[in-house]
Amino acid sequence: MSKRFRSAVGQLNPESPQQLVSAAQMLFEDAVARAALLDTSRDETSRQLVQTLIQTTQQDFRELSKYVQERERADEPISRRDRDEALALARRRAYVLPVEELSVEADALVSEMRDLGVPVPVVAELEKLARRLSEEKNEPVKRALLNRILEDYDYWDWYVDWYSTNISIASIALGIGAIATLAIALRLAFQGNHVIAVLFSAASGAAVSILGRLPPMTVYGDAASLYMRMSTRLFSGILASCTGMWLFTSGAIQVNLGDKSLKAIASTCIDGVRPEECTPTSFLLLVTLAVLLGFSERAFTSFERVLPTGGEAPRKPPAGDVPSK
Repeated sequence: MSKRFRSAVGQLNPESPQQLVSAAQMLFEDAVARAALLDTSRDETSRQLVQTLIQTTQQDFRELSKYVQERERADEPISRRDRDEALALARRRAYVLPVEELSVEADALVSEMRDLGVPVPVVAELEKLARRLSEEKNEPVKRALLNRILEDYDYWDWYVDWYSTNISIASIALGIGAIATLAIALRLAFQGNHVIAVLFSAASGAAVSILGRLPPMTVYGDAASLYMRMSTRLFSGILASCTGMWLFTSGAIQVNLGDKSLKAIASTCIDGVRPEECTPTSFLLLVTLAVLLGFSERAFTSFERVLPTGGEAPRKPPAGDVPSK
């Protein structure tokens, strides 16, 4: 939706189909008004054709508006196809606008998509179309190019809203999940269920890690798997934390804290060898370690290098190779 109308339409209910139709019609009618005032380059035949297009589109808008009102009165939702039809009718303004304003409109649309955060490669391709439009001498081709830019704009305008909604839901869920799992872990640790507490601590750390590195906006094919990829990172964080805890508490990796090692602390708190020596500081240390290991949910690839593999030491990569992160 053009910047000129975003502030006005923003006061309307975006979930109302009738308001969407009204906003689309407003865009088209604005183009009609500008054409009537500024377009002096068309001959009489072209003006008649444009006038026929205007009348046809206005009639289509009236029929669509009537249909949407009937669906709303019947409390029936409209389909995505009906919404697309409203936007398609608004895109007919590409064939109504004065020819002098086609390049201005294209540049404004590309600039707004850049402001919306549309991926750089997509904006670059649209910039090429906008430059081609400004250099094109054939008027029908110029209008076809603007129509193409409008199609891409309508898609990304919807997609940015879809992505923002889904990433916001994921952020809230991850934040609440991180706090809840940490609280459960502390409660379990105080009750002596240290093994299960480690799992919840790992989940808390992994959730915070994902929250701090949310997937950037990309094409729909990648974003459609947003929740699946987040789930994969979550389970990877839990697995990495459990693996790291085993390496530290089993003595495979020696870590001393003061006069005690992590292996000794795990023996007193988890194994129950000397439960009277398992102080709150000790099991809080284990919970904190599990959170930190879960926070580095990609650490599992690093732990693989120190896991027992039948006695063969990890080989150094050839010179010039860059280890994968």
